[in-house]
Amino acid sequence: MRKVFLIAFLFIINVGFGQSQKDSVKTYTSIKSYFQSGKFSGRSRLYFMATDNQKGLSDYQGLGYGAGLNYESPEIKGFSLKMGGYFILNLLGKDVTKIDSTTLSPSRYELGLFDIENPSNPNLVRLENLSIKYRYKNSSAELGQFTPNFAFLNGQDGRMTPTMVKGLSINTKPAKGLNLGLNMITKISPRSSLKWYSIGESMSLYPQGRNEEGTKSNYVASITSKNLLIVNADYSFRNKINISAENYYAKSLMNLAHLKAEYKDNSWFLGSMISFEKSLQPNVTGSYIRHNALAWSSQISKNFSKNNLSLSYTNIGKQGRFLFPREWGREPFYTFMPRERVEGNGDVKAIKIGLARSLNKYQDLDFSYGRFYLTSPSNPILNKYGMPSYDQLNISYKQKLHGVLDGFDYQILFVRKNNISGETLEARYIFNKVNLNLLNVIINFKF
Repeated sequence: MRKVFLIAFLFIINVGFGQSQKDSVKTYTSIKSYFQSGKFSGRSRLYFMATDNQKGLSDYQGLGYGAGLNYESPEIKGFSLKMGGYFILNLLGKDVTKIDSTTLSPSRYELGLFDIENPSNPNLVRLENLSIKYRYKNSSAELGQFTPNFAFLNGQDGRMTPTMVKGLSINTKPAKGLNLGLNMITKISPRSSLKWYSIGESMSLYPQGRNEEGTKSNYVASITSKNLLIVNADYSFRNKINISAENYYAKSLMNLAHLKAEYKDNSWFLGSMISFEKSLQPNVTGSYIRHNALAWSSQISKNFSKNNLSLSYTNIGKQGRFLFPREWGREPFYTFMPRERVEGNGDVKAIKIGLARSLNKYQDLDFSYGRFYLTSPSNPILNKYGMPSYDQLNISYKQKLHGVLDGFDYQILFVRKNNISGETLEARYIFNKVNLNLLNVIINFKF
């Protein structure tokens, strides 16, 4: 990939600067003037996270600081370049690596602030964006490494750095309101990681949970897929109706088809989505996915005054677990609440009520409450991670600063999760899962 990038870069230089050349906007007399006309952007984040577990189980704290720069060149002959990197500092040391004496497990949430493979690493540096983009009329192609933005494969930027992918993305707009895309992903660098991994390797960085027999999963050897192919389409009509479809295909692994339709005006929002997942692996012990799965999710919401009230529902059928690697992105279901997912489960019924209030143009307050009914954690066939039924309360306050502090914003997110299964649970089904409080304080700066 780096050789391809270098060859393409030299091609641009040769085409653009054999003599003074003009693109559609500006004239560049030298390589220096070309790069000086580009755009720099930067971001930094200070993130404090603390988990207060049930009495008798370990509590955790994490504090990370990260900053990075990105550069995007101007177009010349339709070509442009993107590059950028990011570093992270662990400001509280090794607390996140502490092992709970009862469950013999480490922290869950705080580990995600740092390198998931080496959490005690105090200084982390990652090259992120590095791509060449070509645009011609209403079409474009991007080759290299970039942040994905699909329903299931996405940046999931809820920690310090986003998930990145390496590959080729081709997009075109053949008609008004219609967008089509073809994407081939060859490598993935999940959030909370520094390296690039093959499709199979990238699926095993986070806890793999249990196989259907109840023993610890170890499915990397069973995954032979070299690429992930994504076909997507999006159609908008009169800025009110949007229909989108995506299909994810990994040879000898799985095929996931996702369809979403939404209506939105000044007062109402109506949305519904359905996802069908087909297993392409043999139904044997050690496989990542052994059964097909079906999920659907819907939401209705109403704007009134400065408030938005929403009601969401998600159902996953009993055919099998709905699986999609958590390393690749967060799920798009309307009932999704930050700091938990229903991925890895079958026979799920989830409901969420949300109330978002805009206090003014700089401040937002958001309350959401959900109840998630799962199969018993003792049933590994439909419960990969041993998660009991739970309810969850999220309270979020966000503020954008202005004036001399323009570019800064901060968020305070409080999460409370309770066991509602009615079962007497083993400690391993409680620790870092339910009966806990989670505090997040995030300060961002962007320019």
